[in-house]
Amino acid sequence: MYTRAFHDVYDAIRGLLFPPCYEFSFTADMDNADFLPAYLDAFRRLFARDITWWKPSARQYGRFKAQRDMLGADNLVAVSMVERQELWVVENDWSGFPDPAQYLCVGFLRNKSIFAAGRFEDWPDNWQQE
Repeated sequence: MYTRAFHDVYDAIRGLLFPPCYEFSFTADMDNADFLPAYLDAFRRLFARDITWWKPSARQYGRFKAQRDMLGADNLVAVSMVERQELWVVENDWSGFPDPAQYLCVGFLRNKSIFAAGRFEDWPDNWQQE
């Protein structure tokens, strides 16, 4: 029988023995390795925030169509504004290894340059769609 001290030590080091496998999913983590660390760090902060998303306007969808090849995604599904920065979530028609993850979140500064980017599989609970 194990002692309470053993369980306390085991609980303290369990994260080292059995680290979480993936941050956003196997496919998303493989894809995210290609992003600049600053883009991915900004995406992680956005992923943890409460964000309300809405359907894109015709103007936003037109801008997406002009950048579709650069983004490597098929459809603009949601947009938001956070601290005067525009956010897009785009979705791939095909996803899962070896294809990219299902979603890509991209954040744009006011000058339209990218400040955040990251791929993910599951829509977070703290993101609400209207």
